Amino acid sequence: MRLSVTRVLLSFLLLVAILTSALLLFVYLRSAAALYAQADSILLWEARYFSSFNGESLTREMNYRVTHQRPINFFGLFDNTGRLVAGNIVEFPQELSRTTALHALNCHVLLKDQRAPIEVRALTLQNSDRNTVVIARDISDVTTLRSSMLQALWWGNILLLAISVVAAAALSVRQARRISRVMASAQRVSGGDLSCRLPNGQRDELDMLAGIVNDMLGEVERLMREVKGTCDSIAHDLRSPLSRVRLKLSGALEKSNIDMQSKVQESIAEIDTVLLRFSALMRISEIESRAAQATAEIDLNALVQQVYEVIEPVLDEKKIEARLKLASAAMVFADGALLFESVYNVVENAVKFSPTGGIVTIETRCVGTHVTLTVQDYGPGIPASELGSVGTRFFRGAASADVPGSGLGLSLVRAVLGVHGFGLKITNTQPGTQVVIQCWRGTHRLAAKST
Repeated sequence: MRLSVTRVLLSFLLLVAILTSALLLFVYLRSAAALYAQADSILLWEARYFSSFNGESLTREMNYRVTHQRPINFFGLFDNTGRLVAGNIVEFPQELSRTTALHALNCHVLLKDQRAPIEVRALTLQNSDRNTVVIARDISDVTTLRSSMLQALWWGNILLLAISVVAAAALSVRQARRISRVMASAQRVSGGDLSCRLPNGQRDELDMLAGIVNDMLGEVERLMREVKGTCDSIAHDLRSPLSRVRLKLSGALEKSNIDMQSKVQESIAEIDTVLLRFSALMRISEIESRAAQATAEIDLNALVQQVYEVIEPVLDEKKIEARLKLASAAMVFADGALLFESVYNVVENAVKFSPTGGIVTIETRCVGTHVTLTVQDYGPGIPASELGSVGTRFFRGAASADVPGSGLGLSLVRAVLGVHGFGLKITNTQPGTQVVIQCWRGTHRLAAKST
């Protein structure tokens, strides 16, 4: 019901059901009116016939009609006191006392040799002897027909509504599946897979839209490849001359005097920084252009222990205490080498921005289908105005101006987590910064991707 196509289709079918019901009700009312008009016409004809008689001739004619006609028309002749003079209607119908002469209506009459009144269509006629003639016609057939028509209308409406609901559901299932496939493809595109295309059967306007979007995606993919290729080419082309300059400066370092050696060392350090940035850029480009080789479950706790062992010398140098709080069975489905690189960058940033003698907390926690890795430092933190830019390439906040770095560490982290479908959340905890990596637990990631 959340899909507009289902609501529109169901509304249309319900409108058709309502209009059909209205049409059937109109036919029913017109048919009933026609049957009553036919009965009234017969009653008026009988009234005109009896108006030509009076006195004894009227009595004889009425008794003759009662005994020789089909038992569908009934007659009664009553004097001004209400006493039956002739005919087979035993009592004067009270309903007729409240109406004018020759005006037909439905009422109940009691006949001779019958115990219960029957429903008839009847009218009255005053003759010259001031007696009242009652002429009635059995409408049981009309009543039965009306009842049958009402039942048919009622059950027909129920059946029509049921068919409308089933038809709406059946017809919308196909559209819902198509839209689900389009949404799944769109989610893959929004996740960075520009090679994915929307399903296109070239049948209707939805396929026409999918074709336009696919053409747009093809053009975006082509432009992204061109930009990526250009950036990679620039990085590769610049690395080579910079490497040669570094070698020449290293050779000149041995032959230079003390003043020149200092300047050459500073130049080599700057070149090393540029080379590291080029290496980081090409590494990020490499990670973003391929899917993670997630072929086995990785013990996140063991990976955190490996990161701790690698960075332990830096911790000892800055006298920083690392507190590990590791959950049990923290298994994730990931590329071990890439995930190690990502976790190491996060922990290295926490250590880098922690003051001497500070504390860095590393915690893993299992929550439902996810395993979270939380790295908390108590450094200067990140201002709220800069949180939106953290992780973009070359961005360095005001607090990191005097700290060595290229501004590409968290960009690499985002690239690694992106190919895995993992989440990243960075918050300012005042003091310090908290980084939370949300990983899929075990093989849940594959199930989520397939849906």
